[in-house]
Amino acid sequence: SVHIGHGHPKVTAAMKAQIDKLIYAFPGTATESRASLGKLLAEHKGERGKRGKHGDKEAANTAFATAFRGDGFAQSDLAAYRDQAKHAKPSEGIATLATGVHGVLDETQRAKMGEMVSRRGLGFLGGRGPGGKGHKGEGRKGKRHEDGAGKGDKDPAQRQARRVAKLCEQLACTEPQVPQVEAAFAKLPKRDRAGADRTAAEALGKAFAGPDFSAADVEAFVAAQETKRASHAEAIDTLALDLHAVLDADQRGTVADRIERHGIGAIAGKKHGRKHGKRRRGRKGPRDGAPEQGLG
Repeated sequence: SVHIGHGHPKVTAAMKAQIDKLIYAFPGTATESRASLGKLLAEHKGERGKRGKHGDKEAANTAFATAFRGDGFAQSDLAAYRDQAKHAKPSEGIATLATGVHGVLDETQRAKMGEMVSRRGLGFLGGRGPGGKGHKGEGRKGKRHEDGAGKGDKDPAQRQARRVAKLCEQLACTEPQVPQVEAAFAKLPKRDRAGADRTAAEALGKAFAGPDFSAADVEAFVAAQETKRASHAEAIDTLALDLHAVLDADQRGTVADRIERHGIGAIAGKKHGRKHGKRRRGRKGPRDGAPEQGLG
């Protein structure tokens, strides 16, 4: 008590109460707070970022790729894809889980958890958020840049130019096609790791650290994420329509093959999907079963 209160009555009372309740617990000890937290997590397992069946996503990719190959590709095909492959919105359970965890923790624990939430959003509940698992930002391997930009993001124009050059190289773009592809990619919004994402996460973390955290705070964060997702989807849809109008049948077929493997994000150079294969630990190079290069 010397370092945290010098015999302050509040500190002394808290120590006495804890001694009466539980003097010591090693990491494997079952305690009341751990039991309550474990029950909450078990009851709401998988609430964060629920998605449709994996087979549905693959079917959506295949249908979309088929439409992209054809001459009649249109906005209706994009709408059909989004409807079939859409991410389910986090259920009400995520708010119940977050507020339940908040209720189990004490003031000090809430403050520590609040810092984590500020970096990872809802990632502390098992999902992914800014700086969380699977995200190249603060919280994974230390601070990267104060403004949130990672390696390679210092000059977005150069990065975009490399992406277009790679795509055109693989598709053997004609000279007139190159500026048209550049114009299509120029419409994509710039990545904003330090903007809306971080602002929403920090607001959620601040609320979690306080005594009045509620479901409304979680709902506000989820709403911000949904707005961002909708904006990103709209930009990708526009890119898909623009590229389809520029490319010839063979080039569209190449892109469609990539879409079928990795989803609509492959149009913008993303490489996610069922045919990625596995990379052996400690080994560099392309994954087994994956193509040597992406589209952008």
